[in-house]
Amino acid sequence: MFMQNLIELKKSGQFEQESRLKLEPHSLTPTVQWSLATRILFRFCFAYFILFLLSNWIGPLFVIPKLAIPRLGILWLLRQINRIALILQATFGLYLVLMQLHGGIEVWYTRGGGRPKPSIYGIWDVEQMTIDGQIRSPSSPITTAGAACF
Repeated sequence: MFMQNLIELKKSGQFEQESRLKLEPHSLTPTVQWSLATRILFRFCFAYFILFLLSNWIGPLFVIPKLAIPRLGILWLLRQINRIALILQATFGLYLVLMQLHGGIEVWYTRGGGRPKPSIYGIWDVEQMTIDGQIRSPSSPITTAGAACF
């Protein structure tokens, strides 16, 4: 019965449209092929679920110490120190970004596409090629000219 339905599907053209179905040679039931992203997502979810189930056993391995809360006077000094450190860090980061930008602009104008073109730039740009009085397109390679080049 299954094989008759399969033959009818092949004749009607619907079997080719069902490109995700594949028949295994050793079985008569169609199997679904998963994409690579679906397989990776499934394995990630499976591993995450297993780790969730084992979290009661694994959890005590990671000991998180309790922190003592300091007095208010010390906190005020720590806030000032943190603010100064944040300002210094942001200033240094801005300095690094500006120096990298300056270096990139300098390289663009000395070695990159912004440098001045040499005086002989473009002498090899072929607009028209004549071999033995025949005009050829410059897109065809010179090697196709054969003995006419020699």
